Amino acid sequence: DDDDDDDDDDDAKVDAEKNISSEAGGDSEKVGSRPPSEPNAAAKKYAGDQYELAERIRGACLLLREDDGEAQRVARAGLAVARAAYLRSAVAGNSSARFILSAMYDAGYGSVDGRREPKRAHYHRLTAAALGETGAQLAAGSELFTYMGAKGPHGLRHPVRHPVRNPQAACPVALYYLFHAATRAYEENAKPGGQSRVERLKLFEGVSNQRGDHKGESDDRMMFLRQAAELGDSRAMLAMGNAHYWGNFGVPRDFERALRYYERAHNQGALLGTVGVAKMSLKGEGAPKNATKAMDYYHAAANRSSPDALNGLGYLHFYGDEVERNLTTALSYFKRAAELGSGDGLVNAGLMLRGGMGCERNISEAYGYFVRCAAMNHQSCQYNAAMIEAAGEPELGIPRDCDRAAARMRQVAEVGKWMWPMADGLKAHLAGDDATARWLYDHAAAMGVAQAKYNAAFLHEQRARSVRVGYDTIYGNIHGTAEDDDGDEGHGDESTDGWAAALRRERERERRTREAAAQVREHLRGVVGEDLALVHSLGDSGDDPMKLSGALSAEMLRHYSTRIGFDPSADSIDLAWAALHRGDCAYFGPRRLGGCEVSDHRDALREYVEAGRAARAAIDAGKDAVDAAPLLARALYSEAWMRARGEGCGDGRDVGRARRLLREGLPQGGGGA
Repeated sequence: DDDDDDDDDDDAKVDAEKNISSEAGGDSEKVGSRPPSEPNAAAKKYAGDQYELAERIRGACLLLREDDGEAQRVARAGLAVARAAYLRSAVAGNSSARFILSAMYDAGYGSVDGRREPKRAHYHRLTAAALGETGAQLAAGSELFTYMGAKGPHGLRHPVRHPVRNPQAACPVALYYLFHAATRAYEENAKPGGQSRVERLKLFEGVSNQRGDHKGESDDRMMFLRQAAELGDSRAMLAMGNAHYWGNFGVPRDFERALRYYERAHNQGALLGTVGVAKMSLKGEGAPKNATKAMDYYHAAANRSSPDALNGLGYLHFYGDEVERNLTTALSYFKRAAELGSGDGLVNAGLMLRGGMGCERNISEAYGYFVRCAAMNHQSCQYNAAMIEAAGEPELGIPRDCDRAAARMRQVAEVGKWMWPMADGLKAHLAGDDATARWLYDHAAAMGVAQAKYNAAFLHEQRARSVRVGYDTIYGNIHGTAEDDDGDEGHGDESTDGWAAALRRERERERRTREAAAQVREHLRGVVGEDLALVHSLGDSGDDPMKLSGALSAEMLRHYSTRIGFDPSADSIDLAWAALHRGDCAYFGPRRLGGCEVSDHRDALREYVEAGRAARAAIDAGKDAVDAAPLLARALYSEAWMRARGEGCGDGRDVGRARRLLREGLPQGGGGA
């Protein structure tokens, strides 16, 4: 909930490794090592200039009207120009451009014929990962982890048709990439202001009606909370403080305003306000660091049994801020906080136990602390538990578990600043900029994020449907009727809303789109410069840009529904949704939205059965019935239809089983069946 304070990793962490290395007198310099040479300054400037040019072109193209054929023709050409600029930047050494290039190839952006190029995408992704691009490392690790046959929740996952040849060899490679991405997230998270809030809202029809946020200060809830806070409501003060601290409701992060709201909540007697002021004072957020103030506020909150305050006091005693450094006392505070359910207390106690600070070294007990708070989705605990599982401690009864370590590292890596496309994608969708939203979710999906794959698939499904419906309406009915009448525009009653009036409206629309296209070309002339010839050459091609766009979105929908099924981190609702799409694709074949290559009723029946199993698992796990029940009803109806007709069944028709499936589906919302 946006109004709740995010407890995960919210306090300062004990830097156990740094203390251990300093106490041991370790030296980071290696024998024979030397600093890397500085990159050529001219090449670096050229790479940066080309990257900025590509960003401007891409952004401009994605803002063009999607219902305008001429504008889409120019947009497609402009994206090809942008991709060329990204390539030049990548060749000059820009790893961010290299990863964006991989996302463009993977989703078909800038393609002349509207096709994906997954092999090129794979090449650029691995190259960017080797250059240290965090998003690319997450993508490379997630791709290997996804395809090596790992199981997801409840053992539900679409069977991997093309698994890696040797999963045992693939896991260490996946872990290598995920470790580097997770380590950066872990280190960034420990810095003041370094914590990131990742937007994980699942898109659905009418989301803007229920989620009016991301509109900044003008958001209805922001205005309500601001007014309530002015009237003295401490809960509203806390919500406003959280909004400014985390950047909720579309407002930019503002630590100074967050601190003021927490102080006002504290003055109203709100315990969370007291803790908020203490944390921000200790980390120097919103005001210069003030350990004395933090100590006073933490003591006040600890007297009210606040686990976060106990953890904060442990931190102060660990580092010796305002008090004499005492590791034993620090560990005592951390353990007390852990007993009250503090994730930060659990991880800090675990770090001290693992490092033997303030106590004897006890890796087994430390691992127990890490696992407990990892179950709370605490990212630091996930990371430290994974570090132990990656190597294993067989003598302590902790076996090496590469799969589990990789899964934990992946979860940590998905909470970093590079996840910004998730929040910006939602903002764009709520603002009606669906082309931009699709790109942002495609970008996040390229990193392997399961929720991004779902949201990207949702938007691509909408795009493919709108193109198909638009062409059926305009070219199937209007133009088809005109041709049947030999182009006699004067035939019939033109005063009615018939084909002639519709045709006149269509011609007027074409005139307006030509004018819009001229304006777009002029805009791109200033952005593209010498590459304008490419815009004209592609813009004058005979391919229909609208049909290419719809076909590409249909292909992306099929692509994501398959990838979601492979992904062990996808939840059961996502698995049910993806299986239904794969089933429809196999059942309808070329008649399916966007068209599938062939029809295979055996595959369709298997997918519908899998969809029903995943939807039941979602309901059994207490998932939102609003999402799961309709999926189950649709899966049951589809399976019943096929069994009643004997399609895909080796034993022929099974009307009795079909009836039982329909009876099961009726309470789930299958009344229309």
